[in-house]
Amino acid sequence: MTQVFLVLAHRAIHHLHDHVTQGTWSRKDRLGATHHLEVHWRINNSAVLARALDHGELAARAYCAGQLRGSPSTERLIRDTHVAARRRILYSSRMSLYSVVSSLLQGMVFPPGILLVGLLLGGIAVLSGRWRLAFAVIAAPLAVTLVLAVPWVGDRIVTPLEQRALVESRSALASRPLPRTAVVLGGLVGIAGPDDQAAASGYDLSGAADRVVAAARLWRTGQVDRIVLAGGTGAAISEAELMARFAVDLGVPRAAMVLEGESRTTRENALRVAATLRDNRLGTDIALVTSAMHLPRAMAEFRCAGLLPVGVPAEFEVLGGNRGFAEDWIPSLGAIDRSRRGLKEWLGATVGGCS
Repeated sequence: MTQVFLVLAHRAIHHLHDHVTQGTWSRKDRLGATHHLEVHWRINNSAVLARALDHGELAARAYCAGQLRGSPSTERLIRDTHVAARRRILYSSRMSLYSVVSSLLQGMVFPPGILLVGLLLGGIAVLSGRWRLAFAVIAAPLAVTLVLAVPWVGDRIVTPLEQRALVESRSALASRPLPRTAVVLGGLVGIAGPDDQAAASGYDLSGAADRVVAAARLWRTGQVDRIVLAGGTGAAISEAELMARFAVDLGVPRAAMVLEGESRTTRENALRVAATLRDNRLGTDIALVTSAMHLPRAMAEFRCAGLLPVGVPAEFEVLGGNRGFAEDWIPSLGAIDRSRRGLKEWLGATVGGCS
């Protein structure tokens, strides 16, 4: 059935292309076909859909236009694929808006942005003579920041995320084997400076580099055949390239790695990795390697992109840790950062989604 579908889809594309270029359709038909070819072009270039879904969109359009006929089962397959393609197009169209809104919300709600917002609103209240209101809008962000600076609070935010990642990973591996392709989400902070100890290797590690170590261990133990490294920095050298350099130092050959160096958010990770897997014919089953805190949201995004991930939590910040009682209650900048990142994951899980 799959082969029949691909043949029909391929024929549909050529029918559309031939009719447009040769002018054998009416003007209305040509405009419609041109539009669908443009949709196909945009999808491919924005790396949104798998090739089968792209073809399914065109095949369904050609079928509806009377250019393609087949058995009832084939026609049903085309219609179902058309529906799936439309869902993927809707999902991708929300990506840009979601990224912008998410970034704005994070900047305004989490420290230090919330302090700046409080000062701004407090200044406006002072200018308008509303002193009590000014005190309230300035004091509230300060209180929120102090609360988030307590390590115990950050742990309570992050722990449910890490527990969920661990439980879902164990459950998935109990029912299916680990996929042969590992996908690693960005885990390096940037290029090493000239005076940095890591300058010789060209990368500067962060705590999230544990995920690269985990992926390298999977390859060296023969559990995966390929490692897809995903992450862009907007600089000349992508985060994926920096991770690749680290993986080489860990013993993984370049031939076993595929780089995706354009994505800068989790949603872009999912969409662009889906296209990268398609281009390299690596299938849709993946072992998704990232931090335990990040894994639940990442799993949801990759499922929305049409992939079948098995989570591999590579970094735990809270579970398994052991701090003294006093350290749990002494405010710190590190606790603010952990609380902020944990709230970001919860916010992403609430605001995000496929629909």
